[in-house]
Amino acid sequence: MRDSTRTWRAQIIRDDAGEPIRGQWAPIVDDETWWKVQEILDDKKRVTNTSGSTKRKRLGSGLYRCGLTDSETGQVCGKKVTGAPRGYTCPGHMVRSSPAIDDFVTEVISARLAEKDAVKKMITPAETAQTRSIDASISGQRARINRAQHDYDAEIIEGHDLKRVRDAAEERIQELEAQKMLQGRTGALLPILGVDDPATAFKGASLELRRQIIDVLATVSLLPQPRGRKGVNPASVEIVWK
Repeated sequence: MRDSTRTWRAQIIRDDAGEPIRGQWAPIVDDETWWKVQEILDDKKRVTNTSGSTKRKRLGSGLYRCGLTDSETGQVCGKKVTGAPRGYTCPGHMVRSSPAIDDFVTEVISARLAEKDAVKKMITPAETAQTRSIDASISGQRARINRAQHDYDAEIIEGHDLKRVRDAAEERIQELEAQKMLQGRTGALLPILGVDDPATAFKGASLELRRQIIDVLATVSLLPQPRGRKGVNPASVEIVWK
């Protein structure tokens, strides 16, 4: 683990005698107070992240929500849960073990991705000026095919001319459709959405990519797990499709 204490101490500029060189301004606190504060901050007992990494390690940290309902107000908490040593927590409301929950959510999301309408819904980008321009270009290519077909029917062009125009137009349409798919957030999800088996691709994807897919598809809320029950009670993990 990186020694942050050594890092900040190395940044102190010192004179030939090894004493810190003082700045040309009035100090906010006296030297004794400043050093005492540093000793407290440097105390390794304060470190809770022993790995030294700030990278997310849990699928639902900062993504799943607390679904506990306040008995007095009747309102759902709704705050995003955070990672705890053994799972997820919403202070004052719940602590849940993460592995079984993540496995359950993964299976439910995978099953949803196996349905064709789920992928189709996710890759439909919001309409913008750029997507409207792409749609107009696609319509233009389809009109080109229709004109060529009309000219062929009218014996103005030969069959090989019709095929040449149709092949070129259909190739361009595929390129435009790919551009449209890349618009917005869905572009980053193509490693999952752009394959024949998105359900399997989801299970093998990186943690961050799986988090993005879940965020696009659903809102996951956690409720307290009934005491004495092993595994995951499906009723304690609420998944609402968007």
